[in-house]
Amino acid sequence: MNPNPKKILILGGGFAGVYAFVRLHKRYHKDPSVELRMVSASDYFLFTPLLHEVATGGITEESVKFNIRAMLDCCLADFVQASALHVDLAKKVVGTTEGACPYDVLIYALGAGTGYFSLSEDSQRHTLPLKTIEDARRIKARLVGLFEEAAEPSIFVVGGGPTGVEVAAEIREYFDTLRNLFKRTDGRVTLVHAGKRLLPQFHADLGAKTAHVLETRGVDVILNGTVSNIDAHHVVLSDHRRIPANLVIWAAGVVAYRIPFSPDVVTDPKGRIAVSPFLSLPGHPEVFVAGDAAGLNDVPMTAQAAVAMGEAAAHNAIAFLSAGKPVRFTYRHRGDLFSLGQWLAGAEVFGMRFFGHFAWWLWRTIYLMKIIGVRNRVKVMVDWTFNLFLPRNIDIS
Repeated sequence: MNPNPKKILILGGGFAGVYAFVRLHKRYHKDPSVELRMVSASDYFLFTPLLHEVATGGITEESVKFNIRAMLDCCLADFVQASALHVDLAKKVVGTTEGACPYDVLIYALGAGTGYFSLSEDSQRHTLPLKTIEDARRIKARLVGLFEEAAEPSIFVVGGGPTGVEVAAEIREYFDTLRNLFKRTDGRVTLVHAGKRLLPQFHADLGAKTAHVLETRGVDVILNGTVSNIDAHHVVLSDHRRIPANLVIWAAGVVAYRIPFSPDVVTDPKGRIAVSPFLSLPGHPEVFVAGDAAGLNDVPMTAQAAVAMGEAAAHNAIAFLSAGKPVRFTYRHRGDLFSLGQWLAGAEVFGMRFFGHFAWWLWRTIYLMKIIGVRNRVKVMVDWTFNLFLPRNIDIS
């Protein structure tokens, strides 16, 4: 055993952190000169692109929650389930709820949470985001509860990006299961988007087709609309329209998680930390920032970008320890996908656009391949197969 191994500390167990570890593991497998440690508030990795299916009974929680220790057990010298509290750049120590964690190299990848723009805190309390497994559980419980209470569901989804349209489409399908099981009346789903068209990061044609499909399926689509206030029973738009709502799902914005640094670091309006082209912290070449926490203007805050940055940060961390030459991070966007429920999706991949059954197959295939581990992929495939022939799940954990 090496009595003084170099300590690589990864903060965050999301896409950037996990893929950084995978890259580092390939280089330092059974190398006693390096010690890998990960700190994460949760002991599981969450595959967030499928979270909307958990919220609407399409797949189980276990299909998107993967134990970090089981995934990374080979050479994970230490996993600490704790919340990071602060980073002392001078002492090279991260304070956590489970004590101090020293490092020689730090990869900061704490991710992002929900951004509410200028919405008041009182209004925020009447919304449910969709960022965590607990969020998905609460949304599902509320949807089922509305039918159990014999209330007329009036669901309001804020945000016309991929998450918003996916949630609205899946809820509309979930209503079919709930209506048949509880013998209740149908509900109402409203999707509001501040822009002039849905899915602004996609080609306008895909946004128009998506709006048409949603409206055909019974989703009320409101464009050029912003939310000014939310209470227990209504959503008020900036044009003073007052729309009934007994569940408001917020899918409109993201902001990076932020913990204190000493000395302080520069951040942008979304809370992202300013980094060099090598993803390192200016003045601190031993600290790398990856994923939603990294402030690169031309890089979106998505899982795809987080994976790329996690791998790049790990590569440059290896270069730092070996006195090698770091590589500038260049984001190569491979495309985007979104689902609209069973058998229908949209895709924009390598300059080609797809919409319909093939896009749905492509969406599922690509996401399935992105899931880490054969066991985990099989779990998702089983859920998806059952969902083709059986009603959606209504069990509340």
